[in-house]
Amino acid sequence: MASECGIDATFIESNLYDLPQALGGHFDIVFTSYGVINWLPDLRRWGQTVARYLAPWGTFYIVEAHPFARVFPTREDIEEGATELIPMFSYFHDPAGTRWESGSDYADRSVMNTLPTYEWQHSMADVVNALIGVGLTIEYIHEFPFCAWDVVAFAEQGERFSASHSYWELPDRFPKLPLMFSIKATRDSLSHHGEG
Repeated sequence: MASECGIDATFIESNLYDLPQALGGHFDIVFTSYGVINWLPDLRRWGQTVARYLAPWGTFYIVEAHPFARVFPTREDIEEGATELIPMFSYFHDPAGTRWESGSDYADRSVMNTLPTYEWQHSMADVVNALIGVGLTIEYIHEFPFCAWDVVAFAEQGERFSASHSYWELPDRFPKLPLMFSIKATRDSLSHHGEG
């Protein structure tokens, strides 16, 4: 991929919690992208990993589906003919996670998964406290009434920003709900790296 893009980059495939065995050093920017934290059972260890790799005076940034949006059903969860958006899942973390039986892959509906998957819900407090707990300073938190994918049932395509991507938002018959968030956090040179 690096040669195809003509950039000097190294790509590492690793379980997040095993990353210290695969990657050393510190970085000016650490980024957590869409659709990551729901696969992680332990956000405390995620926060430690962020701090482990963030250089002094570095910046951490996350953009992700809002945990409040994840209490509502997706398009696949609702019955045919349903018209209301009603909470179906807990807002708060369950260490056991949610088990999803085999079915079509979320990234490619034509591919069938033969094994169940597990996901974990984390509240905004869980996310923020995982970062504060390793000594990062929260610079800002933003919440948005749209998401980069149809995170809830009834979402419709809104603003399109490329031929293949757009923001998804609820139609006007629903109240505005937080569907996506972002956080920028920084570390000063004295805060610890969260190792151990």
